[in-house]
Amino acid sequence: MNVPYVVGPWVRGERFYGRGGLLREALDGPRDRLWLVGMRRVGKTSLLREVERLAGGSPGPFLPVVWDLQGSDEPDELDLGLHEALIDVEPALAATGVELPKPGPAAATLARLAEELGGHGRRLLLLCDEAEDLFALLRRHPDLLRPFESAWTESGARVVLASSVRLAESSGGGPEHRLLASFGTPLWLGPLDDDAARLLLRQENLPAGRRPDLAEAEVDLLLARCGGHPFLLQLAAKRSVELGDAEEACERLARDPTVAHLCEVDLDLLGGADRELLAGLAAPSASDATGPAERVARLRALGLLRSGVDGRPEPGSWFLGRHLAATARPRS
Repeated sequence: MNVPYVVGPWVRGERFYGRGGLLREALDGPRDRLWLVGMRRVGKTSLLREVERLAGGSPGPFLPVVWDLQGSDEPDELDLGLHEALIDVEPALAATGVELPKPGPAAATLARLAEELGGHGRRLLLLCDEAEDLFALLRRHPDLLRPFESAWTESGARVVLASSVRLAESSGGGPEHRLLASFGTPLWLGPLDDDAARLLLRQENLPAGRRPDLAEAEVDLLLARCGGHPFLLQLAAKRSVELGDAEEACERLARDPTVAHLCEVDLDLLGGADRELLAGLAAPSASDATGPAERVARLRALGLLRSGVDGRPEPGSWFLGRHLAATARPRS
């Protein structure tokens, strides 16, 4: 049985599908500061890793560094995390003629590294994952703000932030948000479009002998049920191949704690008004998504809301709809 789907870990290369516009924006777009916002397990890390692969695959203008900011609760942890990220690219630094920087304050290290790379005709491409942890740290240590502003806006580096929607929800106040505002309007990392989702389900990047055996009707069912969510697509397709029945696989997953937890975490990341809007769609009498047009558009962009077959709004995936219905409060 050939089950090539990757459930959980990040992917890149032949396992990566879609996101062409965002890849081009990160590598060739006019902005040197990008902010990508998405829900849980929608592929933020995979996108950064694919940008890293493409930027580092041949001699080019950028030297990419992926910096995982998760767990950077104190300045020394932030500094250590950056040093570990630079150790990972030490061979690329050496090939450029730049020595691995010694451990030190992260902002100063970045500024010096960007300057040294510039002297060798390269630019630092800093790909920051779990960026909300950094801004939480800056909120507690505002003395770090000015060094980071200098490192990110004056050094010539190109910086891509990836965060959950929670950072976007909290971006209205605090001195650290002056730095976040320099990244402009966030780009929403939502569901895969139907073409990319179909390619993923078919695993078209793989040689024919390594592709799964899914009937066209099963592919269509999974496309309709998963709403373009990469994790749900991988998980549902894997279970479908294992069981030999896509309908049964979806029914089992709708009751699976893994999917319930994913839905709960996503809902917990949202503000109360967004949660109420989505919960209202699960009510038997739901007829429309009510709320400011900007809110509805954001939920659509994030993959939490979509148009049903009759054009009426519905939860972004069949699984989310099932979860909302199962957890809805009884009406008095």
